[in-house]
Amino acid sequence: MSTGSKVGIWLVRKHPRRAARVGMTLARHPKRTAAAVKVGRAAPDIMRKARDAKDDPRLRDHMVETRDALTKAGNRLRGSNDLASAATDEKLWSELRRAATAMAAGYAAAQAPKPKRRRRLRRLVLTAGVIGAGAYAGYRATRGMNDQS
Repeated sequence: MSTGSKVGIWLVRKHPRRAARVGMTLARHPKRTAAAVKVGRAAPDIMRKARDAKDDPRLRDHMVETRDALTKAGNRLRGSNDLASAATDEKLWSELRRAATAMAAGYAAAQAPKPKRRRRLRRLVLTAGVIGAGAYAGYRATRGMNDQS
């Protein structure tokens, strides 16, 4: 039994009237229900992508810069007394442009695949080391037999 089914059964047992109301609402709005179910099914994938984005240092730098620029712009907007002067405030606009640029760069970085590290050199060195060690062991084994006779 899935987790959703367990939650549904628990809701029906614990709150039967509320469950009936929810059921009737879902029956009356099938398109809205389908959209909610679709969003709910996509939630784990979205959470995984958000976790990956949080751990990516390239994206973190862009997010930090965006947050700083928006914070400065918000503080500047709160500090101004009238909105007319805020609309012409050049420092406010420059902070908003900086935030937009950082967001666009972060979005572009998220869309571009991460460069995969090539491990060919490491594999080549390891293979050459194994072959060299085998050749040396064979040489020592055959040379050792010739020295003893």
